[in-house]
Amino acid sequence: MPTDIPAGRAAGADTAAGRGRPHRQGMHPSAGIPAGKVAGIVAEYNPFHNGHLLHLEKTRELTGAQACVAVMSGDFVQRGEPAVFDKWKRAEAAVRSGVDLVIELPFLYACNSAEFFAKGAIRLLSSMGLVTHLSFGSEAGELAPLMETASILAEEPDSFREGLRAALKSGLSYPAARSAAIEGIAGRRASRLLSGPNNILAVEYIKQIIRLGAHMAPVTFGRIGAGYFGVGTTPGSGAAAKAGGPGSDGTAGAVGPGATAPGSSAGTAGAVGPGATAPGGRAGIGIAGAGALRGIMREGGVQAAAGYVPDECRRIYEAAREGPMDMDSLFKMIAYAARIRSAGELSTILSASEGLENRLKKALDNSNGIEGLISQAKSKRYTETRIKRFLIHVLFGVAAGEFEALDTEGPGYLRVLAMNSVGRGLLRDIAKRAGAASGAATEAMAGAASGATTEAVAGAAAATKARAETEAGASTSAATTKAGAAPAAPAIITNLSRQFPASPISARFLEFDILSADIYSLAAGTGFRDGSDYRAKPFILPPA
Repeated sequence: MPTDIPAGRAAGADTAAGRGRPHRQGMHPSAGIPAGKVAGIVAEYNPFHNGHLLHLEKTRELTGAQACVAVMSGDFVQRGEPAVFDKWKRAEAAVRSGVDLVIELPFLYACNSAEFFAKGAIRLLSSMGLVTHLSFGSEAGELAPLMETASILAEEPDSFREGLRAALKSGLSYPAARSAAIEGIAGRRASRLLSGPNNILAVEYIKQIIRLGAHMAPVTFGRIGAGYFGVGTTPGSGAAAKAGGPGSDGTAGAVGPGATAPGSSAGTAGAVGPGATAPGGRAGIGIAGAGALRGIMREGGVQAAAGYVPDECRRIYEAAREGPMDMDSLFKMIAYAARIRSAGELSTILSASEGLENRLKKALDNSNGIEGLISQAKSKRYTETRIKRFLIHVLFGVAAGEFEALDTEGPGYLRVLAMNSVGRGLLRDIAKRAGAASGAATEAMAGAASGATTEAVAGAAAATKARAETEAGASTSAATTKAGAAPAAPAIITNLSRQFPASPISARFLEFDILSADIYSLAAGTGFRDGSDYRAKPFILPPA
């Protein structure tokens, strides 16, 4: 299986200690985006906390990135829940904490399976034409096993498909069936990767990089301190960041062939994992998993979580009118949306399959709250997260067939939520590319991509393309994108009233985002006027 992946501008020895230029607030990289390093991050920041801050700082240190772009979920997140605070406040918190540009991940991808969550995010990052690295956390903390599993899922060999069908037929849930199929090909270690939520997303990110031929080098970090529902601190010292070079164990080379991470041996970068000292020597800072942090806020208010979030973020959360939000606020709306639909109509909704609609109908008769509804509908095959996403899709009326049609092309825009002056510079570069591309690769994009796709990944992408064309004949599908092809230049949206897309597909993606803001505002009790996407404007951090 391939163990390398494409990189837009592969970083080499120039990423060694002292060579990468540090980020300076309010300054646009003078080297220019095509020749510079831009790190992409896929996030929910639900909410932004100290762990995210460490990840951001370590990303800059390891990659030498001159800018960081985050693609962030909007008002509803991947687990099938409303975000704890609205997208505008979470994006502002991210930019005040050092992210340069925050782009919204459309609702149809944000509240979806890990596969489509990753697909939508990688599509957006790739369409910018300037992101050179993708940085993400993982329980594994190293790329080699993640890439092995991702390659199997990207290519879907017959042995995998047969194993998956057999496991599903035995009654396993899809995630469990997929793990069983992976184990049959690559062994127990590979399948166990898929038990970690961050590993699952990491594998999907790499899979989409392969399938889409995206030119981004992956960088992964071990979990920082506490798990998703845990609480801890960062004392001591150690090494936990590893990135994508072609060494025999998948960790040699910090961000490219032969590269060495700053201040460390090859393949590692300082310390950010359990028992580690935070960047800048800030030992002992509070680290809480996102799930634990939301629980702390709901029980004791934002102030109770003060030790686990940056001060700037805490002030934003304390000023929020709507938070902290949870699923309880949506129960009546969900129950109504499910009641007015027949079981047959519910069966056409995205996330419905094999009788889930009937379980929901039955559960409604025996539940008077969201927890009871989810508990009644849950089964061996249907996980809690799957049930929650189905409930949100019922609320929004997302038809499976419509999503499949929209996904063929994807959103042709970048919805800006927040930025600083560096982010504004990035948008100018993206806009210039959009003006110059006109359906073809610009010279700068071609130069950034030249020599970047590794032979192994080119083979994986070609195999995926051939399989997809043979089985579906869908040459327009993103999964069949030729490795190395320039992504379509996206429109940039900062004001819906003036920049609503003309494309029917882009418009439909955006309509769901607008609806999500309206539903979120209704559940929060803040009113449609204040929460309307037509009124809200991106947060812009002034230069320091």
